[in-house]
Amino acid sequence: MLVSAGSKCSPKTPTPTIKIGAQTTLTATVSPSNATDRAVTWSSSDTRVATVSSSGVVTGKAAGSVVITARTSNGRSDTCTVKVTVSNSNVPVASVTVSPATVILPKGTYNELSAGVSPSNATEKVVSWSSSNTAVVTVSSGGVVMGKSAGTATITATAGGKSARCVVTVPPAVAYATVQWVEQLRVTLSNNTVYKYDEWCWAASSEMIGRKSLQIET
Repeated sequence: MLVSAGSKCSPKTPTPTIKIGAQTTLTATVSPSNATDRAVTWSSSDTRVATVSSSGVVTGKAAGSVVITARTSNGRSDTCTVKVTVSNSNVPVASVTVSPATVILPKGTYNELSAGVSPSNATEKVVSWSSSNTAVVTVSSGGVVMGKSAGTATITATAGGKSARCVVTVPPAVAYATVQWVEQLRVTLSNNTVYKYDEWCWAASSEMIGRKSLQIET
C-alpha cells in the first residue's frame, strides 16, 4: 500500500502465513521521505487470532486471518492480511464450558458470560458466540449478553468444533408489586415472581407492620 502522505505496509503479496505461536515482522514505509512525523501505530483486527507489537511484530494466537493496520498520525493507513495456521502438533479441543449456565436478564440490562476451553493448550481456542433468538437476547463477540424483549434464548459458545450453552430468560416487564405479611414478608410482582423478605429487605418498613397487604408502584 502506498498512500500519499501516508504509509506502506509490507509484505502484502503473497499474504504472510505463520503458525500459532510463531512471529513475522511487518514493515511500514512512510511517504514522502521527508515527512515531519514518520511515527506509525500498529493494530490487529482480531487480537484473538494474532497480535501486533508497536514495532510491527505479529504473533499468531489462533487459526484464522487478521488484518494488520499501520497508521500515521495524520490518519493515513495501509493494511496487510496475515494468515495464522495450526502447527503440525495440533491439539484438538476436548470440551467447552459456559458460566453461568442460566441467566435471568431484565430487558435492557447486560451480563457477561465466560467460556472455558479444554485442554488449556488446545490449538483452536478462539470462542465464537451466537444467540438462538436475537430479538430476545443478543450476544457480543466477547460473550456480553443483553436482554431485548421478554422470552428465552439459548446462547452458544463454540471453539474447535465443540460447544456449550447458556439459557437466558428475559422476564416480562413488572408493572407493580404486592407486599404481604404471611408469617414472613413476601413480595409478589405482577409477573407472578415471588420474593421472600430477606431478598427484598428494603420493602420491610415499619409502616407495613400489621397490614394485610400493600400495593406499591415500581
